[in-house]
Amino acid sequence: MNIESVRKNKRIVLIFLGSAAAVFVAWAFILAWRTPRQEVKKINELYADTSLNAPDRLLARDAIFDLRREESFLQSRLTMAKNDSICLTLDMHDSLLVLELQGVVIHQAKVHQVKMSPIFSRIHRSAFFRLFGEPFKVDSCRSTIIKEPIIVQKAPADTIEAARQETVRDTTPPPPATFHLYLNKDIELIVMQTGEADQKNEVFKHFIKTNRNRYASLFLGDLFRFQVPDYRPWIRIYVGQDDAITIYRAIPYHSLVTIRI
Repeated sequence: MNIESVRKNKRIVLIFLGSAAAVFVAWAFILAWRTPRQEVKKINELYADTSLNAPDRLLARDAIFDLRREESFLQSRLTMAKNDSICLTLDMHDSLLVLELQGVVIHQAKVHQVKMSPIFSRIHRSAFFRLFGEPFKVDSCRSTIIKEPIIVQKAPADTIEAARQETVRDTTPPPPATFHLYLNKDIELIVMQTGEADQKNEVFKHFIKTNRNRYASLFLGDLFRFQVPDYRPWIRIYVGQDDAITIYRAIPYHSLVTIRI
């Protein structure tokens, strides 16, 4: 085999690889485009009651729909009030993130900004009442915030040493406060602090990198299995840093959450 044949074979291989890569990228774009549509279809199949034509026509009227949505929100809060642990309420109408204990507000934070997945505006209106009419439950969570801070302090030998001890304040700036709550019904609630985040903070960088790697791994895994990638609808809100830390440390690991959109 002469040099010219080798070069020709290399060109053929490169053209083949380039074509295969182009096909894969096109396939990825098609599946990515179908992902939100597939999620809307799944939510409607699970939660929408399309068998009742008369109520559907009533729900087309914004006034009726708003009243039913308010009813679902209150019903969800009443269900949470029967629980004997701290629960979380996100009220987008009043821009509040609230800690509640048996229906009593124990802390509330101003929500400065809200962003959410566009599929919430595409699902069937009757799906709202089954989707948001009862509390969500936190399946798992990830955060830059230490959930249960531990302070290690040496016990003094006597009262004289105790009087001499000084509490040394930690002056290290905390990482940007953010936490992700992965709720049942495949919804993700993201709480972030307002203002500019310290992009160079090691804890924050590791948190962002881990999230990206996790999402990329799941997405590519579905692509290689020729499946439409899973899509988790998300809601992202911004609150003050102190409020984000307080709320994350206050809620139980499997807290109940009510959301009012």
